[in-house]
Amino acid sequence: MKVMKVNWHWWAVLVVVVVAVPVILALRPDIDPFSAEAGFAGESFAPAAAPSGDKPQSKLWYHDGRWWGNLLDADSATVMIHELDEKSQRWIRHDVVIDERPRSHSDVLAMGDSLLVVSMGLDPSDANHRALFSRFSYDRDTQTYSRDPDFPVAITFHGAETIVLAQDTKDIIWVTYVHEGQVLITSSADGLEWAAPELLPVDLADNVSIDDISSIVAFEDRGRDAVGVFFSNQNEGAFVFAVHLDRDPADEWRGQTVLQGTKIADDHINLKSFTDSRGGHIFVAVKTSLSAPQDPLLLLLHRSPEGSWSTSTIGTVENQQTRPAVVIDSEHRQVHVFASAPCCSGGFIFRKSTSLDSPDFEPGLGEVFIAVDSGSRLNNVTTAKHPVDSTTGLVVVASDVGRQQYAHGFLPLDSGSIDLDAFIIGGPSGLVTSTVARFSFAATSAAATFECRLVGEGAYDRFSPCQSPVTYSDLSSGEHRFEVRALDPSHPDVIDSGPASRRWHIVGQTFADSFDEGLLPTWRVESRGTASLTFGDEPRRGQVATFASDGSPRTFVTSSLDLDLKNALTVKSDVRVDREGEGPGHVRIFTFVNLDGEKLGYLYRQNGSGRLWLQVGETRLRTSGTLEVGQWGEVEASFVGSPSGLTLVEVKYGELSVVSEEVSDFDLDRIAALELGYRTTAQSYSISLDELSVGS
Repeated sequence: MKVMKVNWHWWAVLVVVVVAVPVILALRPDIDPFSAEAGFAGESFAPAAAPSGDKPQSKLWYHDGRWWGNLLDADSATVMIHELDEKSQRWIRHDVVIDERPRSHSDVLAMGDSLLVVSMGLDPSDANHRALFSRFSYDRDTQTYSRDPDFPVAITFHGAETIVLAQDTKDIIWVTYVHEGQVLITSSADGLEWAAPELLPVDLADNVSIDDISSIVAFEDRGRDAVGVFFSNQNEGAFVFAVHLDRDPADEWRGQTVLQGTKIADDHINLKSFTDSRGGHIFVAVKTSLSAPQDPLLLLLHRSPEGSWSTSTIGTVENQQTRPAVVIDSEHRQVHVFASAPCCSGGFIFRKSTSLDSPDFEPGLGEVFIAVDSGSRLNNVTTAKHPVDSTTGLVVVASDVGRQQYAHGFLPLDSGSIDLDAFIIGGPSGLVTSTVARFSFAATSAAATFECRLVGEGAYDRFSPCQSPVTYSDLSSGEHRFEVRALDPSHPDVIDSGPASRRWHIVGQTFADSFDEGLLPTWRVESRGTASLTFGDEPRRGQVATFASDGSPRTFVTSSLDLDLKNALTVKSDVRVDREGEGPGHVRIFTFVNLDGEKLGYLYRQNGSGRLWLQVGETRLRTSGTLEVGQWGEVEASFVGSPSGLTLVEVKYGELSVVSEEVSDFDLDRIAALELGYRTTAQSYSISLDELSVGS
């Protein structure tokens, strides 16, 4: 066996990944919570998907000496007020309904003994998803909330991706959201009578994409009380901040483009404000659409009390972090940013912290803050709008999308104690075909160093210093186990509770076809009409196989390869779409069929947008990858079965994982062949493939 350890981008982690299928554990107040490795597992939130979302919203608040949250109660399938028992770290349900719609998303604002809530569904065309506003009052004698009379009140008659509220110093309640390509605002003096939603009257607010969002916050603008709306415009590659002074008429706003450039904007925004002796600060965590490994992916934007903006990088594309949330520690003058990694279907929740006065983050992921276990798929962090301190401590909540279960983290800000644990973030698990294993890892301390070993592998069976990620190559067939433990040089007396470990088993062989010979000896080729399969010279890559059709009736071309699957399938190829159809259809890259030629699933590129999608059984998965016409891209689709019957599917574009989900309606045993080309008569297309490999 040849073993080589090198530094590598941590996101280049594996060819096929298997994770243990989790058991959904619905915890009730009378049952001890699962003791997570970092943070605390909570109750089930079925049937919702990720109720701790959405990105700009807050679902937590601190009041009367305790933390509160609006969480979905699985038993009643309604969103209810919950109280956190700090001693047991359990969320205790109060029978106070916030929204009877289990899949609604809400934003909360605590103002003394009043709690303001706005909630909405996602469908922009469905009146049942309309935005509802409610006010709740807190009784200090009974330590409970109750809904005020005459609420809830409908604000809209449709849904939207997200909705956020704020209240100014004149007690005017403001709400913002995006609908039909416009950033909209509405307001109310009493919460009962609302102005008709109107376009935010600033530049770039009227041509945003359907994927863009907005957020709002009350703040002090150079000594003047104000509210500010921050929104993304991906059509113009811009982030914009609009300010309304409390003393001005409701329709008087002034806008400022904070950042603008190619692929600068994405629809991830988390906005917070803080006022100190200097004046009002604005902090915004945003996500870009940049794609090069060293490009900034998550940014922290800071508006100073003087009104100027500065930018600091939270993480780069290679860190694969997503959905950032900001918390301001007013006592220690710290800004904490929480995000999920790896993108985009959930992993662990990481924390990075920096000085409030001069934000500057260290490179890397930061420290692990919530990780239920190695199978965690945590995402959609939510926090409080207000600053925190040593009196309140710090609480964040996330959704484990695999288990459909809440998880939260608690940080006592007055504590000097250090917890030290290592976590494996990426690397092979279960049955795999690759003889190369790349592991990435992190710890609950950002200052940690690491030691790694391969158990039973001769000289490598001893712990020795390592850095994340670490690569092992030319591994033999059979079972392997990797272990990593954390050390803290500044606290040598602090000991890792135990090494994190990962087992995997190398099986099978890999089929590869570079198409350099100009023929497909192991493939069945079927061509109809004017469809063609040709081989062309590529100066950069050698020969490629090009499948083309003009869309005439009974015109298509395919090539099929018989497969003999074990428990996994990986298909990887360089792909270029040279011509796409004129309509709203798509071009398939890979298709998986059974013995009768029935299509069981396929990876395809959508015409127009270039978006990559994966259809598996009845499940359609939208990835975050796009492939432009005429552009080469390396695409990989992986499928791994498990004894539970679920199949883990993953699509990678280049080195980035663009989707990873578990599905229940995709049976690997039924796949008999891989098909290239597209069996369609509805459109013309031309697609080129090079360096194809199949693991089975």
